[in-house]
Amino acid sequence: MAKDSGGIDYAQLLKIANSPAGQELLSLVQKNKDAQFDQAMQQAQAGDFSQAKDVLQKMLSTPEAQELMKKIRGEK
Repeated sequence: MAKDSGGIDYAQLLKIANSPAGQELLSLVQKNKDAQFDQAMQQAQAGDFSQAKDVLQKMLSTPEAQELMKKIRGEK
């Protein structure tokens, strides 16, 4: 499995992103992104992940996102 020095398993990440629930989650994020999201992603590209983490936590705390996360984890 391809992992970087940060321990990210890119094969697993790709599998999740390509799953039906993963695609729904990506669509939800795209639909709800705003200027704050775009700024956070720019900062993440520059190496500062703190704002990206906060923005994504907020987006993923919605009931719809939580249901999709359960599907991704294989929970009922």
